[in-house]
Amino acid sequence: MNKGGNYIAVHVRRGDFVKYKQLVVSIEQISNQIKYIIKTTGINMVYLATDGTEDGRNTTISVY
Repeated sequence: MNKGGNYIAVHVRRGDFVKYKQLVVSIEQISNQIKYIIKTTGINMVYLATDGTEDGRNTTISVY
């Protein structure tokens, strides 16, 4: 990992928010938002953290 420089940090909450289904966004929506931020800021290093299930953590998010 490159030390220093700009990066985008994303925290995808799943564990405690699953009971509020109307607040949970899809992986596709998350990916689209990350793509938008990359495009508008020019920052292409992304740190993604989640408390989701193992299945959710093993999901690939394509941002390119």
